[in-house]
Amino acid sequence: MINFLANLPTFVYFIVILGILFAPWAAYLLGSEVGEERGFKLGYARGKLVGTQEAHYLASVNDRGGN
Repeated sequence: MINFLANLPTFVYFIVILGILFAPWAAYLLGSEVGEERGFKLGYARGKLVGTQEAHYLASVNDRGGN
């Protein structure tokens, strides 16, 4: 096994080292993308709720004869 590792070309080690360095960055990007999508969904749902509440409020004001 040691002989096998010793005989690997330099570019193989280079690729392995780059993979180790790239993995946390890729995981961070994937996590932030998931968080971004979840935040968008929550924000969209909240905006819909606020819009619905606003529509109900305006409807109730109009029912009372205001504006």
